[in-house]
Amino acid sequence: MRRGELIVNLVFLGVPVIGIFLAMVIPLVALRIPELLFCLALYGTGICLLVAAKVSLFRQGIWVSFGPSGMSRIHRACYGIAYVLLVSGAVVNVALLFWT
Repeated sequence: MRRGELIVNLVFLGVPVIGIFLAMVIPLVALRIPELLFCLALYGTGICLLVAAKVSLFRQGIWVSFGPSGMSRIHRACYGIAYVLLVSGAVVNVALLFWT
């Protein structure tokens, strides 16, 4: 893997994880532990599905890709479900911010 590809992977996979972690800290300050655990479950499941779908591309030698174009049907479904879970976790998290 070249250095440029490594940097792109770190940015596209690392920055969202850091953002998600910081977004989960805000409801924790409001002491909403059950809601925080629900958001954490949505985020964690989404990230696991996203990584599982991306591993299939890494095995094919595709290190940088955008979208599910090179994935099998099952991995495409995992990819789509992952983004649905991540977006719904973000929506719940933002709703909790304004519902305090």
